Amino acid sequence: MITNEKAFENGQYKQRGLLINLDKLPMHKQIAIKRVHDGLSQTRLAEMLGLCDSSALSRIEYGRRAIPIRIMENLEKYLYEETYLDGILQESGENR
Repeated sequence: MITNEKAFENGQYKQRGLLINLDKLPMHKQIAIKRVHDGLSQTRLAEMLGLCDSSALSRIEYGRRAIPIRIMENLEKYLYEETYLDGILQESGENR
């Protein structure tokens, strides 16, 4: 997952097959794209973030609901620190 502009500028995105710079998108779109890329369902990500149900996440992903402050820490960790492969959290030392 490309998480900074330098990775996009220096061509790292080509190594992973991504065609967009996520940092340029609104956060609600970043969430949806990363979730699909990571192989997670809305239900699973909603549980991970501490949301009451997947419909709340759906409304966030479509930009119809503001992101609750109470989930921001978990959301930022998910978006910018964690890497998933087929829905499984990868350890920081694993090959991706």
